[in-house]
Amino acid sequence: MSNANKYLGPHIKTGPNSYELAPIPVKAERLNPGIEGFFSGAWGLNEGPHRGTSSGPVKLSPLTPFIWDDLMHERSINSTYIDSEYAGLYNNLFASTIAELDYAKQVAGANHPLSPIEKTKVEQKAALKLIQNKSIEYEARKPSAYSLYGHNQFFLMKELSFRKIFESLHTSPPDASVAYTAIDTAYRSALDLKRISLQMNILAKQLEHLANKRDQSEIEAQIANSTSTVDEKFRSLKMK
Repeated sequence: MSNANKYLGPHIKTGPNSYELAPIPVKAERLNPGIEGFFSGAWGLNEGPHRGTSSGPVKLSPLTPFIWDDLMHERSINSTYIDSEYAGLYNNLFASTIAELDYAKQVAGANHPLSPIEKTKVEQKAALKLIQNKSIEYEARKPSAYSLYGHNQFFLMKELSFRKIFESLHTSPPDASVAYTAIDTAYRSALDLKRISLQMNILAKQLEHLANKRDQSEIEAQIANSTSTVDEKFRSLKMK
């Protein structure tokens, strides 16, 4: 006589020596009120709210287990669009900066009839003025670029964005669009700071070139003056 029913409980025999057991409920017994120690006051296996479903202020809804991934992915898509907007600007940055410098020279009067030295001086002043304007623009954009908790997004993009989105969803009423707008604005401003910094480097190199050009013009002027002086002395000697 088989003792399977006695030892296995409800089951289905699937082979000569194999059985499929029925589900067995497992439930921990509640500890006696007087018991103390590490597990004192702890939930049992089947007690308490399931993970992520309690009513705490920072818990997610069980209906949206991947909400943070979705929200951060949206932020990433927005950043990609902004990067594509600025890609053309960066690729053409040198040419556009030189064109801006040429226009500044023209406004300063470098196209007027001037000696080589005077023209170079005007061009230097125009370049210095343009660098000064870029510096002013840089300072004007810094507050916006550092508007996410005083940090630049280039260094803490994920962390700063997550914090901004998290806070926007815990306002009354929740509004993630406010966070996205703030993140995009700060990111654009950070890219502008990078653009301005690169432009100032380009202009600084042009200023160095103009300084060398001025030195060369002054040397040529000195040589020309010396030659003219010698010629005058030679002519005066011949007349005597």
